[in-house]
Amino acid sequence: MKRILFVAWLLLIACASTCAQQGPGPMTFIHITDTHLTASANTEPLADLVQRVNAMAPLPAFVVDTGDVTEAGRPEEFERFLQAMKPLAVPFYCAPGNHDVRWNPLGKEGFAKAFGKLTQSFDAGGCHFVVLDSTVVLEHWGHFDKVELDWLKKDLKKIRRGTPVFLFFHHPVGRQPRQIDNEEDLLRLIAPYNVVAVFVGHGHADLQWTVNGIPFFMARGLYQGSFHQVEITPSHVRVYRVRKEDHWKPTIIADLPTSAPPRPRIFFGWD
Repeated sequence: MKRILFVAWLLLIACASTCAQQGPGPMTFIHITDTHLTASANTEPLADLVQRVNAMAPLPAFVVDTGDVTEAGRPEEFERFLQAMKPLAVPFYCAPGNHDVRWNPLGKEGFAKAFGKLTQSFDAGGCHFVVLDSTVVLEHWGHFDKVELDWLKKDLKKIRRGTPVFLFFHHPVGRQPRQIDNEEDLLRLIAPYNVVAVFVGHGHADLQWTVNGIPFFMARGLYQGSFHQVEITPSHVRVYRVRKEDHWKPTIIADLPTSAPPRPRIFFGWD
């Protein structure tokens, strides 16, 4: 009996080791941003995206919209977005943008009422995904409040060491002029973790840059004909730019390791 238990124990160890070596993926997700839906405009690009995603084989795991989901945060605009996304065959997540809360008569409550949460995290394919709120009511610029950062700190402490992490929010970090007044607080908090990539919006441009060794990706507004397709394998994360002018043919723009090497870090502060 002891021999059988010992063999079973060895098999469990071998299985755990194999699973660890296999790493995350394979899976795909889609990043869109700045859909700027009104009560009557910009629904066609969103409907076209839904058709493209539903036609992919295999299907992506999910779609993330990094804010400015609507033009003015009106209830009828949120409803139009939800109706446009109804045929989507995969889950979708939305981060609030300044357009979603700046003129919204309900402030952030209007966004929360439409989508359920302003900040959330979930796991898929062996990776951890975090959707954050970088908005300030009645403001164009961004800020991460203490409650959100405390939540993020607790959230990241729960994941297994080395887990690939992806962040999504609206305002970019590490750009000039500065878009988030306390971006250093976020950078310090995520520095110990395996943050593979961060996806943002707001700037309406196809850009990529690095902050403290972490790759950041921005897409133009979906209505301007651009989004990202991201493929995750056990060893690599490949980011593709998909644009209308390229006849929607995915073009690889980054090939990243799922396990980030040690990164240089630079932080600034004032006494």
